[in-house]
Amino acid sequence: QVVLLPAAGDNPEADYPHVHLICGGGIGSNLMGRLTRMGCRVSAGVLNIKDTDWEVGRALGLQIVEEKPFSPITLESYESNLKVAEGADLIFLLEIPFGRGNILNLKVLEPLLASGKRCFLINPGQLPERDYTGGTAMQIVEVLREQGLLFLPDQQAVLRIVQNYRKGDHGAETALG
Repeated sequence: QVVLLPAAGDNPEADYPHVHLICGGGIGSNLMGRLTRMGCRVSAGVLNIKDTDWEVGRALGLQIVEEKPFSPITLESYESNLKVAEGADLIFLLEIPFGRGNILNLKVLEPLLASGKRCFLINPGQLPERDYTGGTAMQIVEVLREQGLLFLPDQQAVLRIVQNYRKGDHGAETALG
């Protein structure tokens, strides 16, 4: 997979939101670049060091919450991810698989939703195929949906949400259609 890396877009004139991506395994790389090119401030976590998304995020100069390679997310990394995400306007959980090692990347949405943050899950229809927790991830998503987690069909919808947010439409209705 080839990922073009744009120059980080720190445009003080831009009124794009701070976007926090929860991703990994290269799933967020393209979106990181596109959001950065648009002028968004982008952060990501928790990413394992040397993961493709970690490499791309570092190359773009993004704020990244990291964990040791091939290691489960620690409580310390979880708390750092929560702190960074709390500073974001929009939080997107991309279409990553879930196992015991990264389930905290899903659980981090609970306190964020409780504090009123706009949180989105990308491609929820494929979640059963990405749930390697014996159904725990699916159960957590159902609880989070009741707490306000919004579903988006794909990463293109993320770009529409960000565009609409910039224009002052802080609702998700126009991108959910």
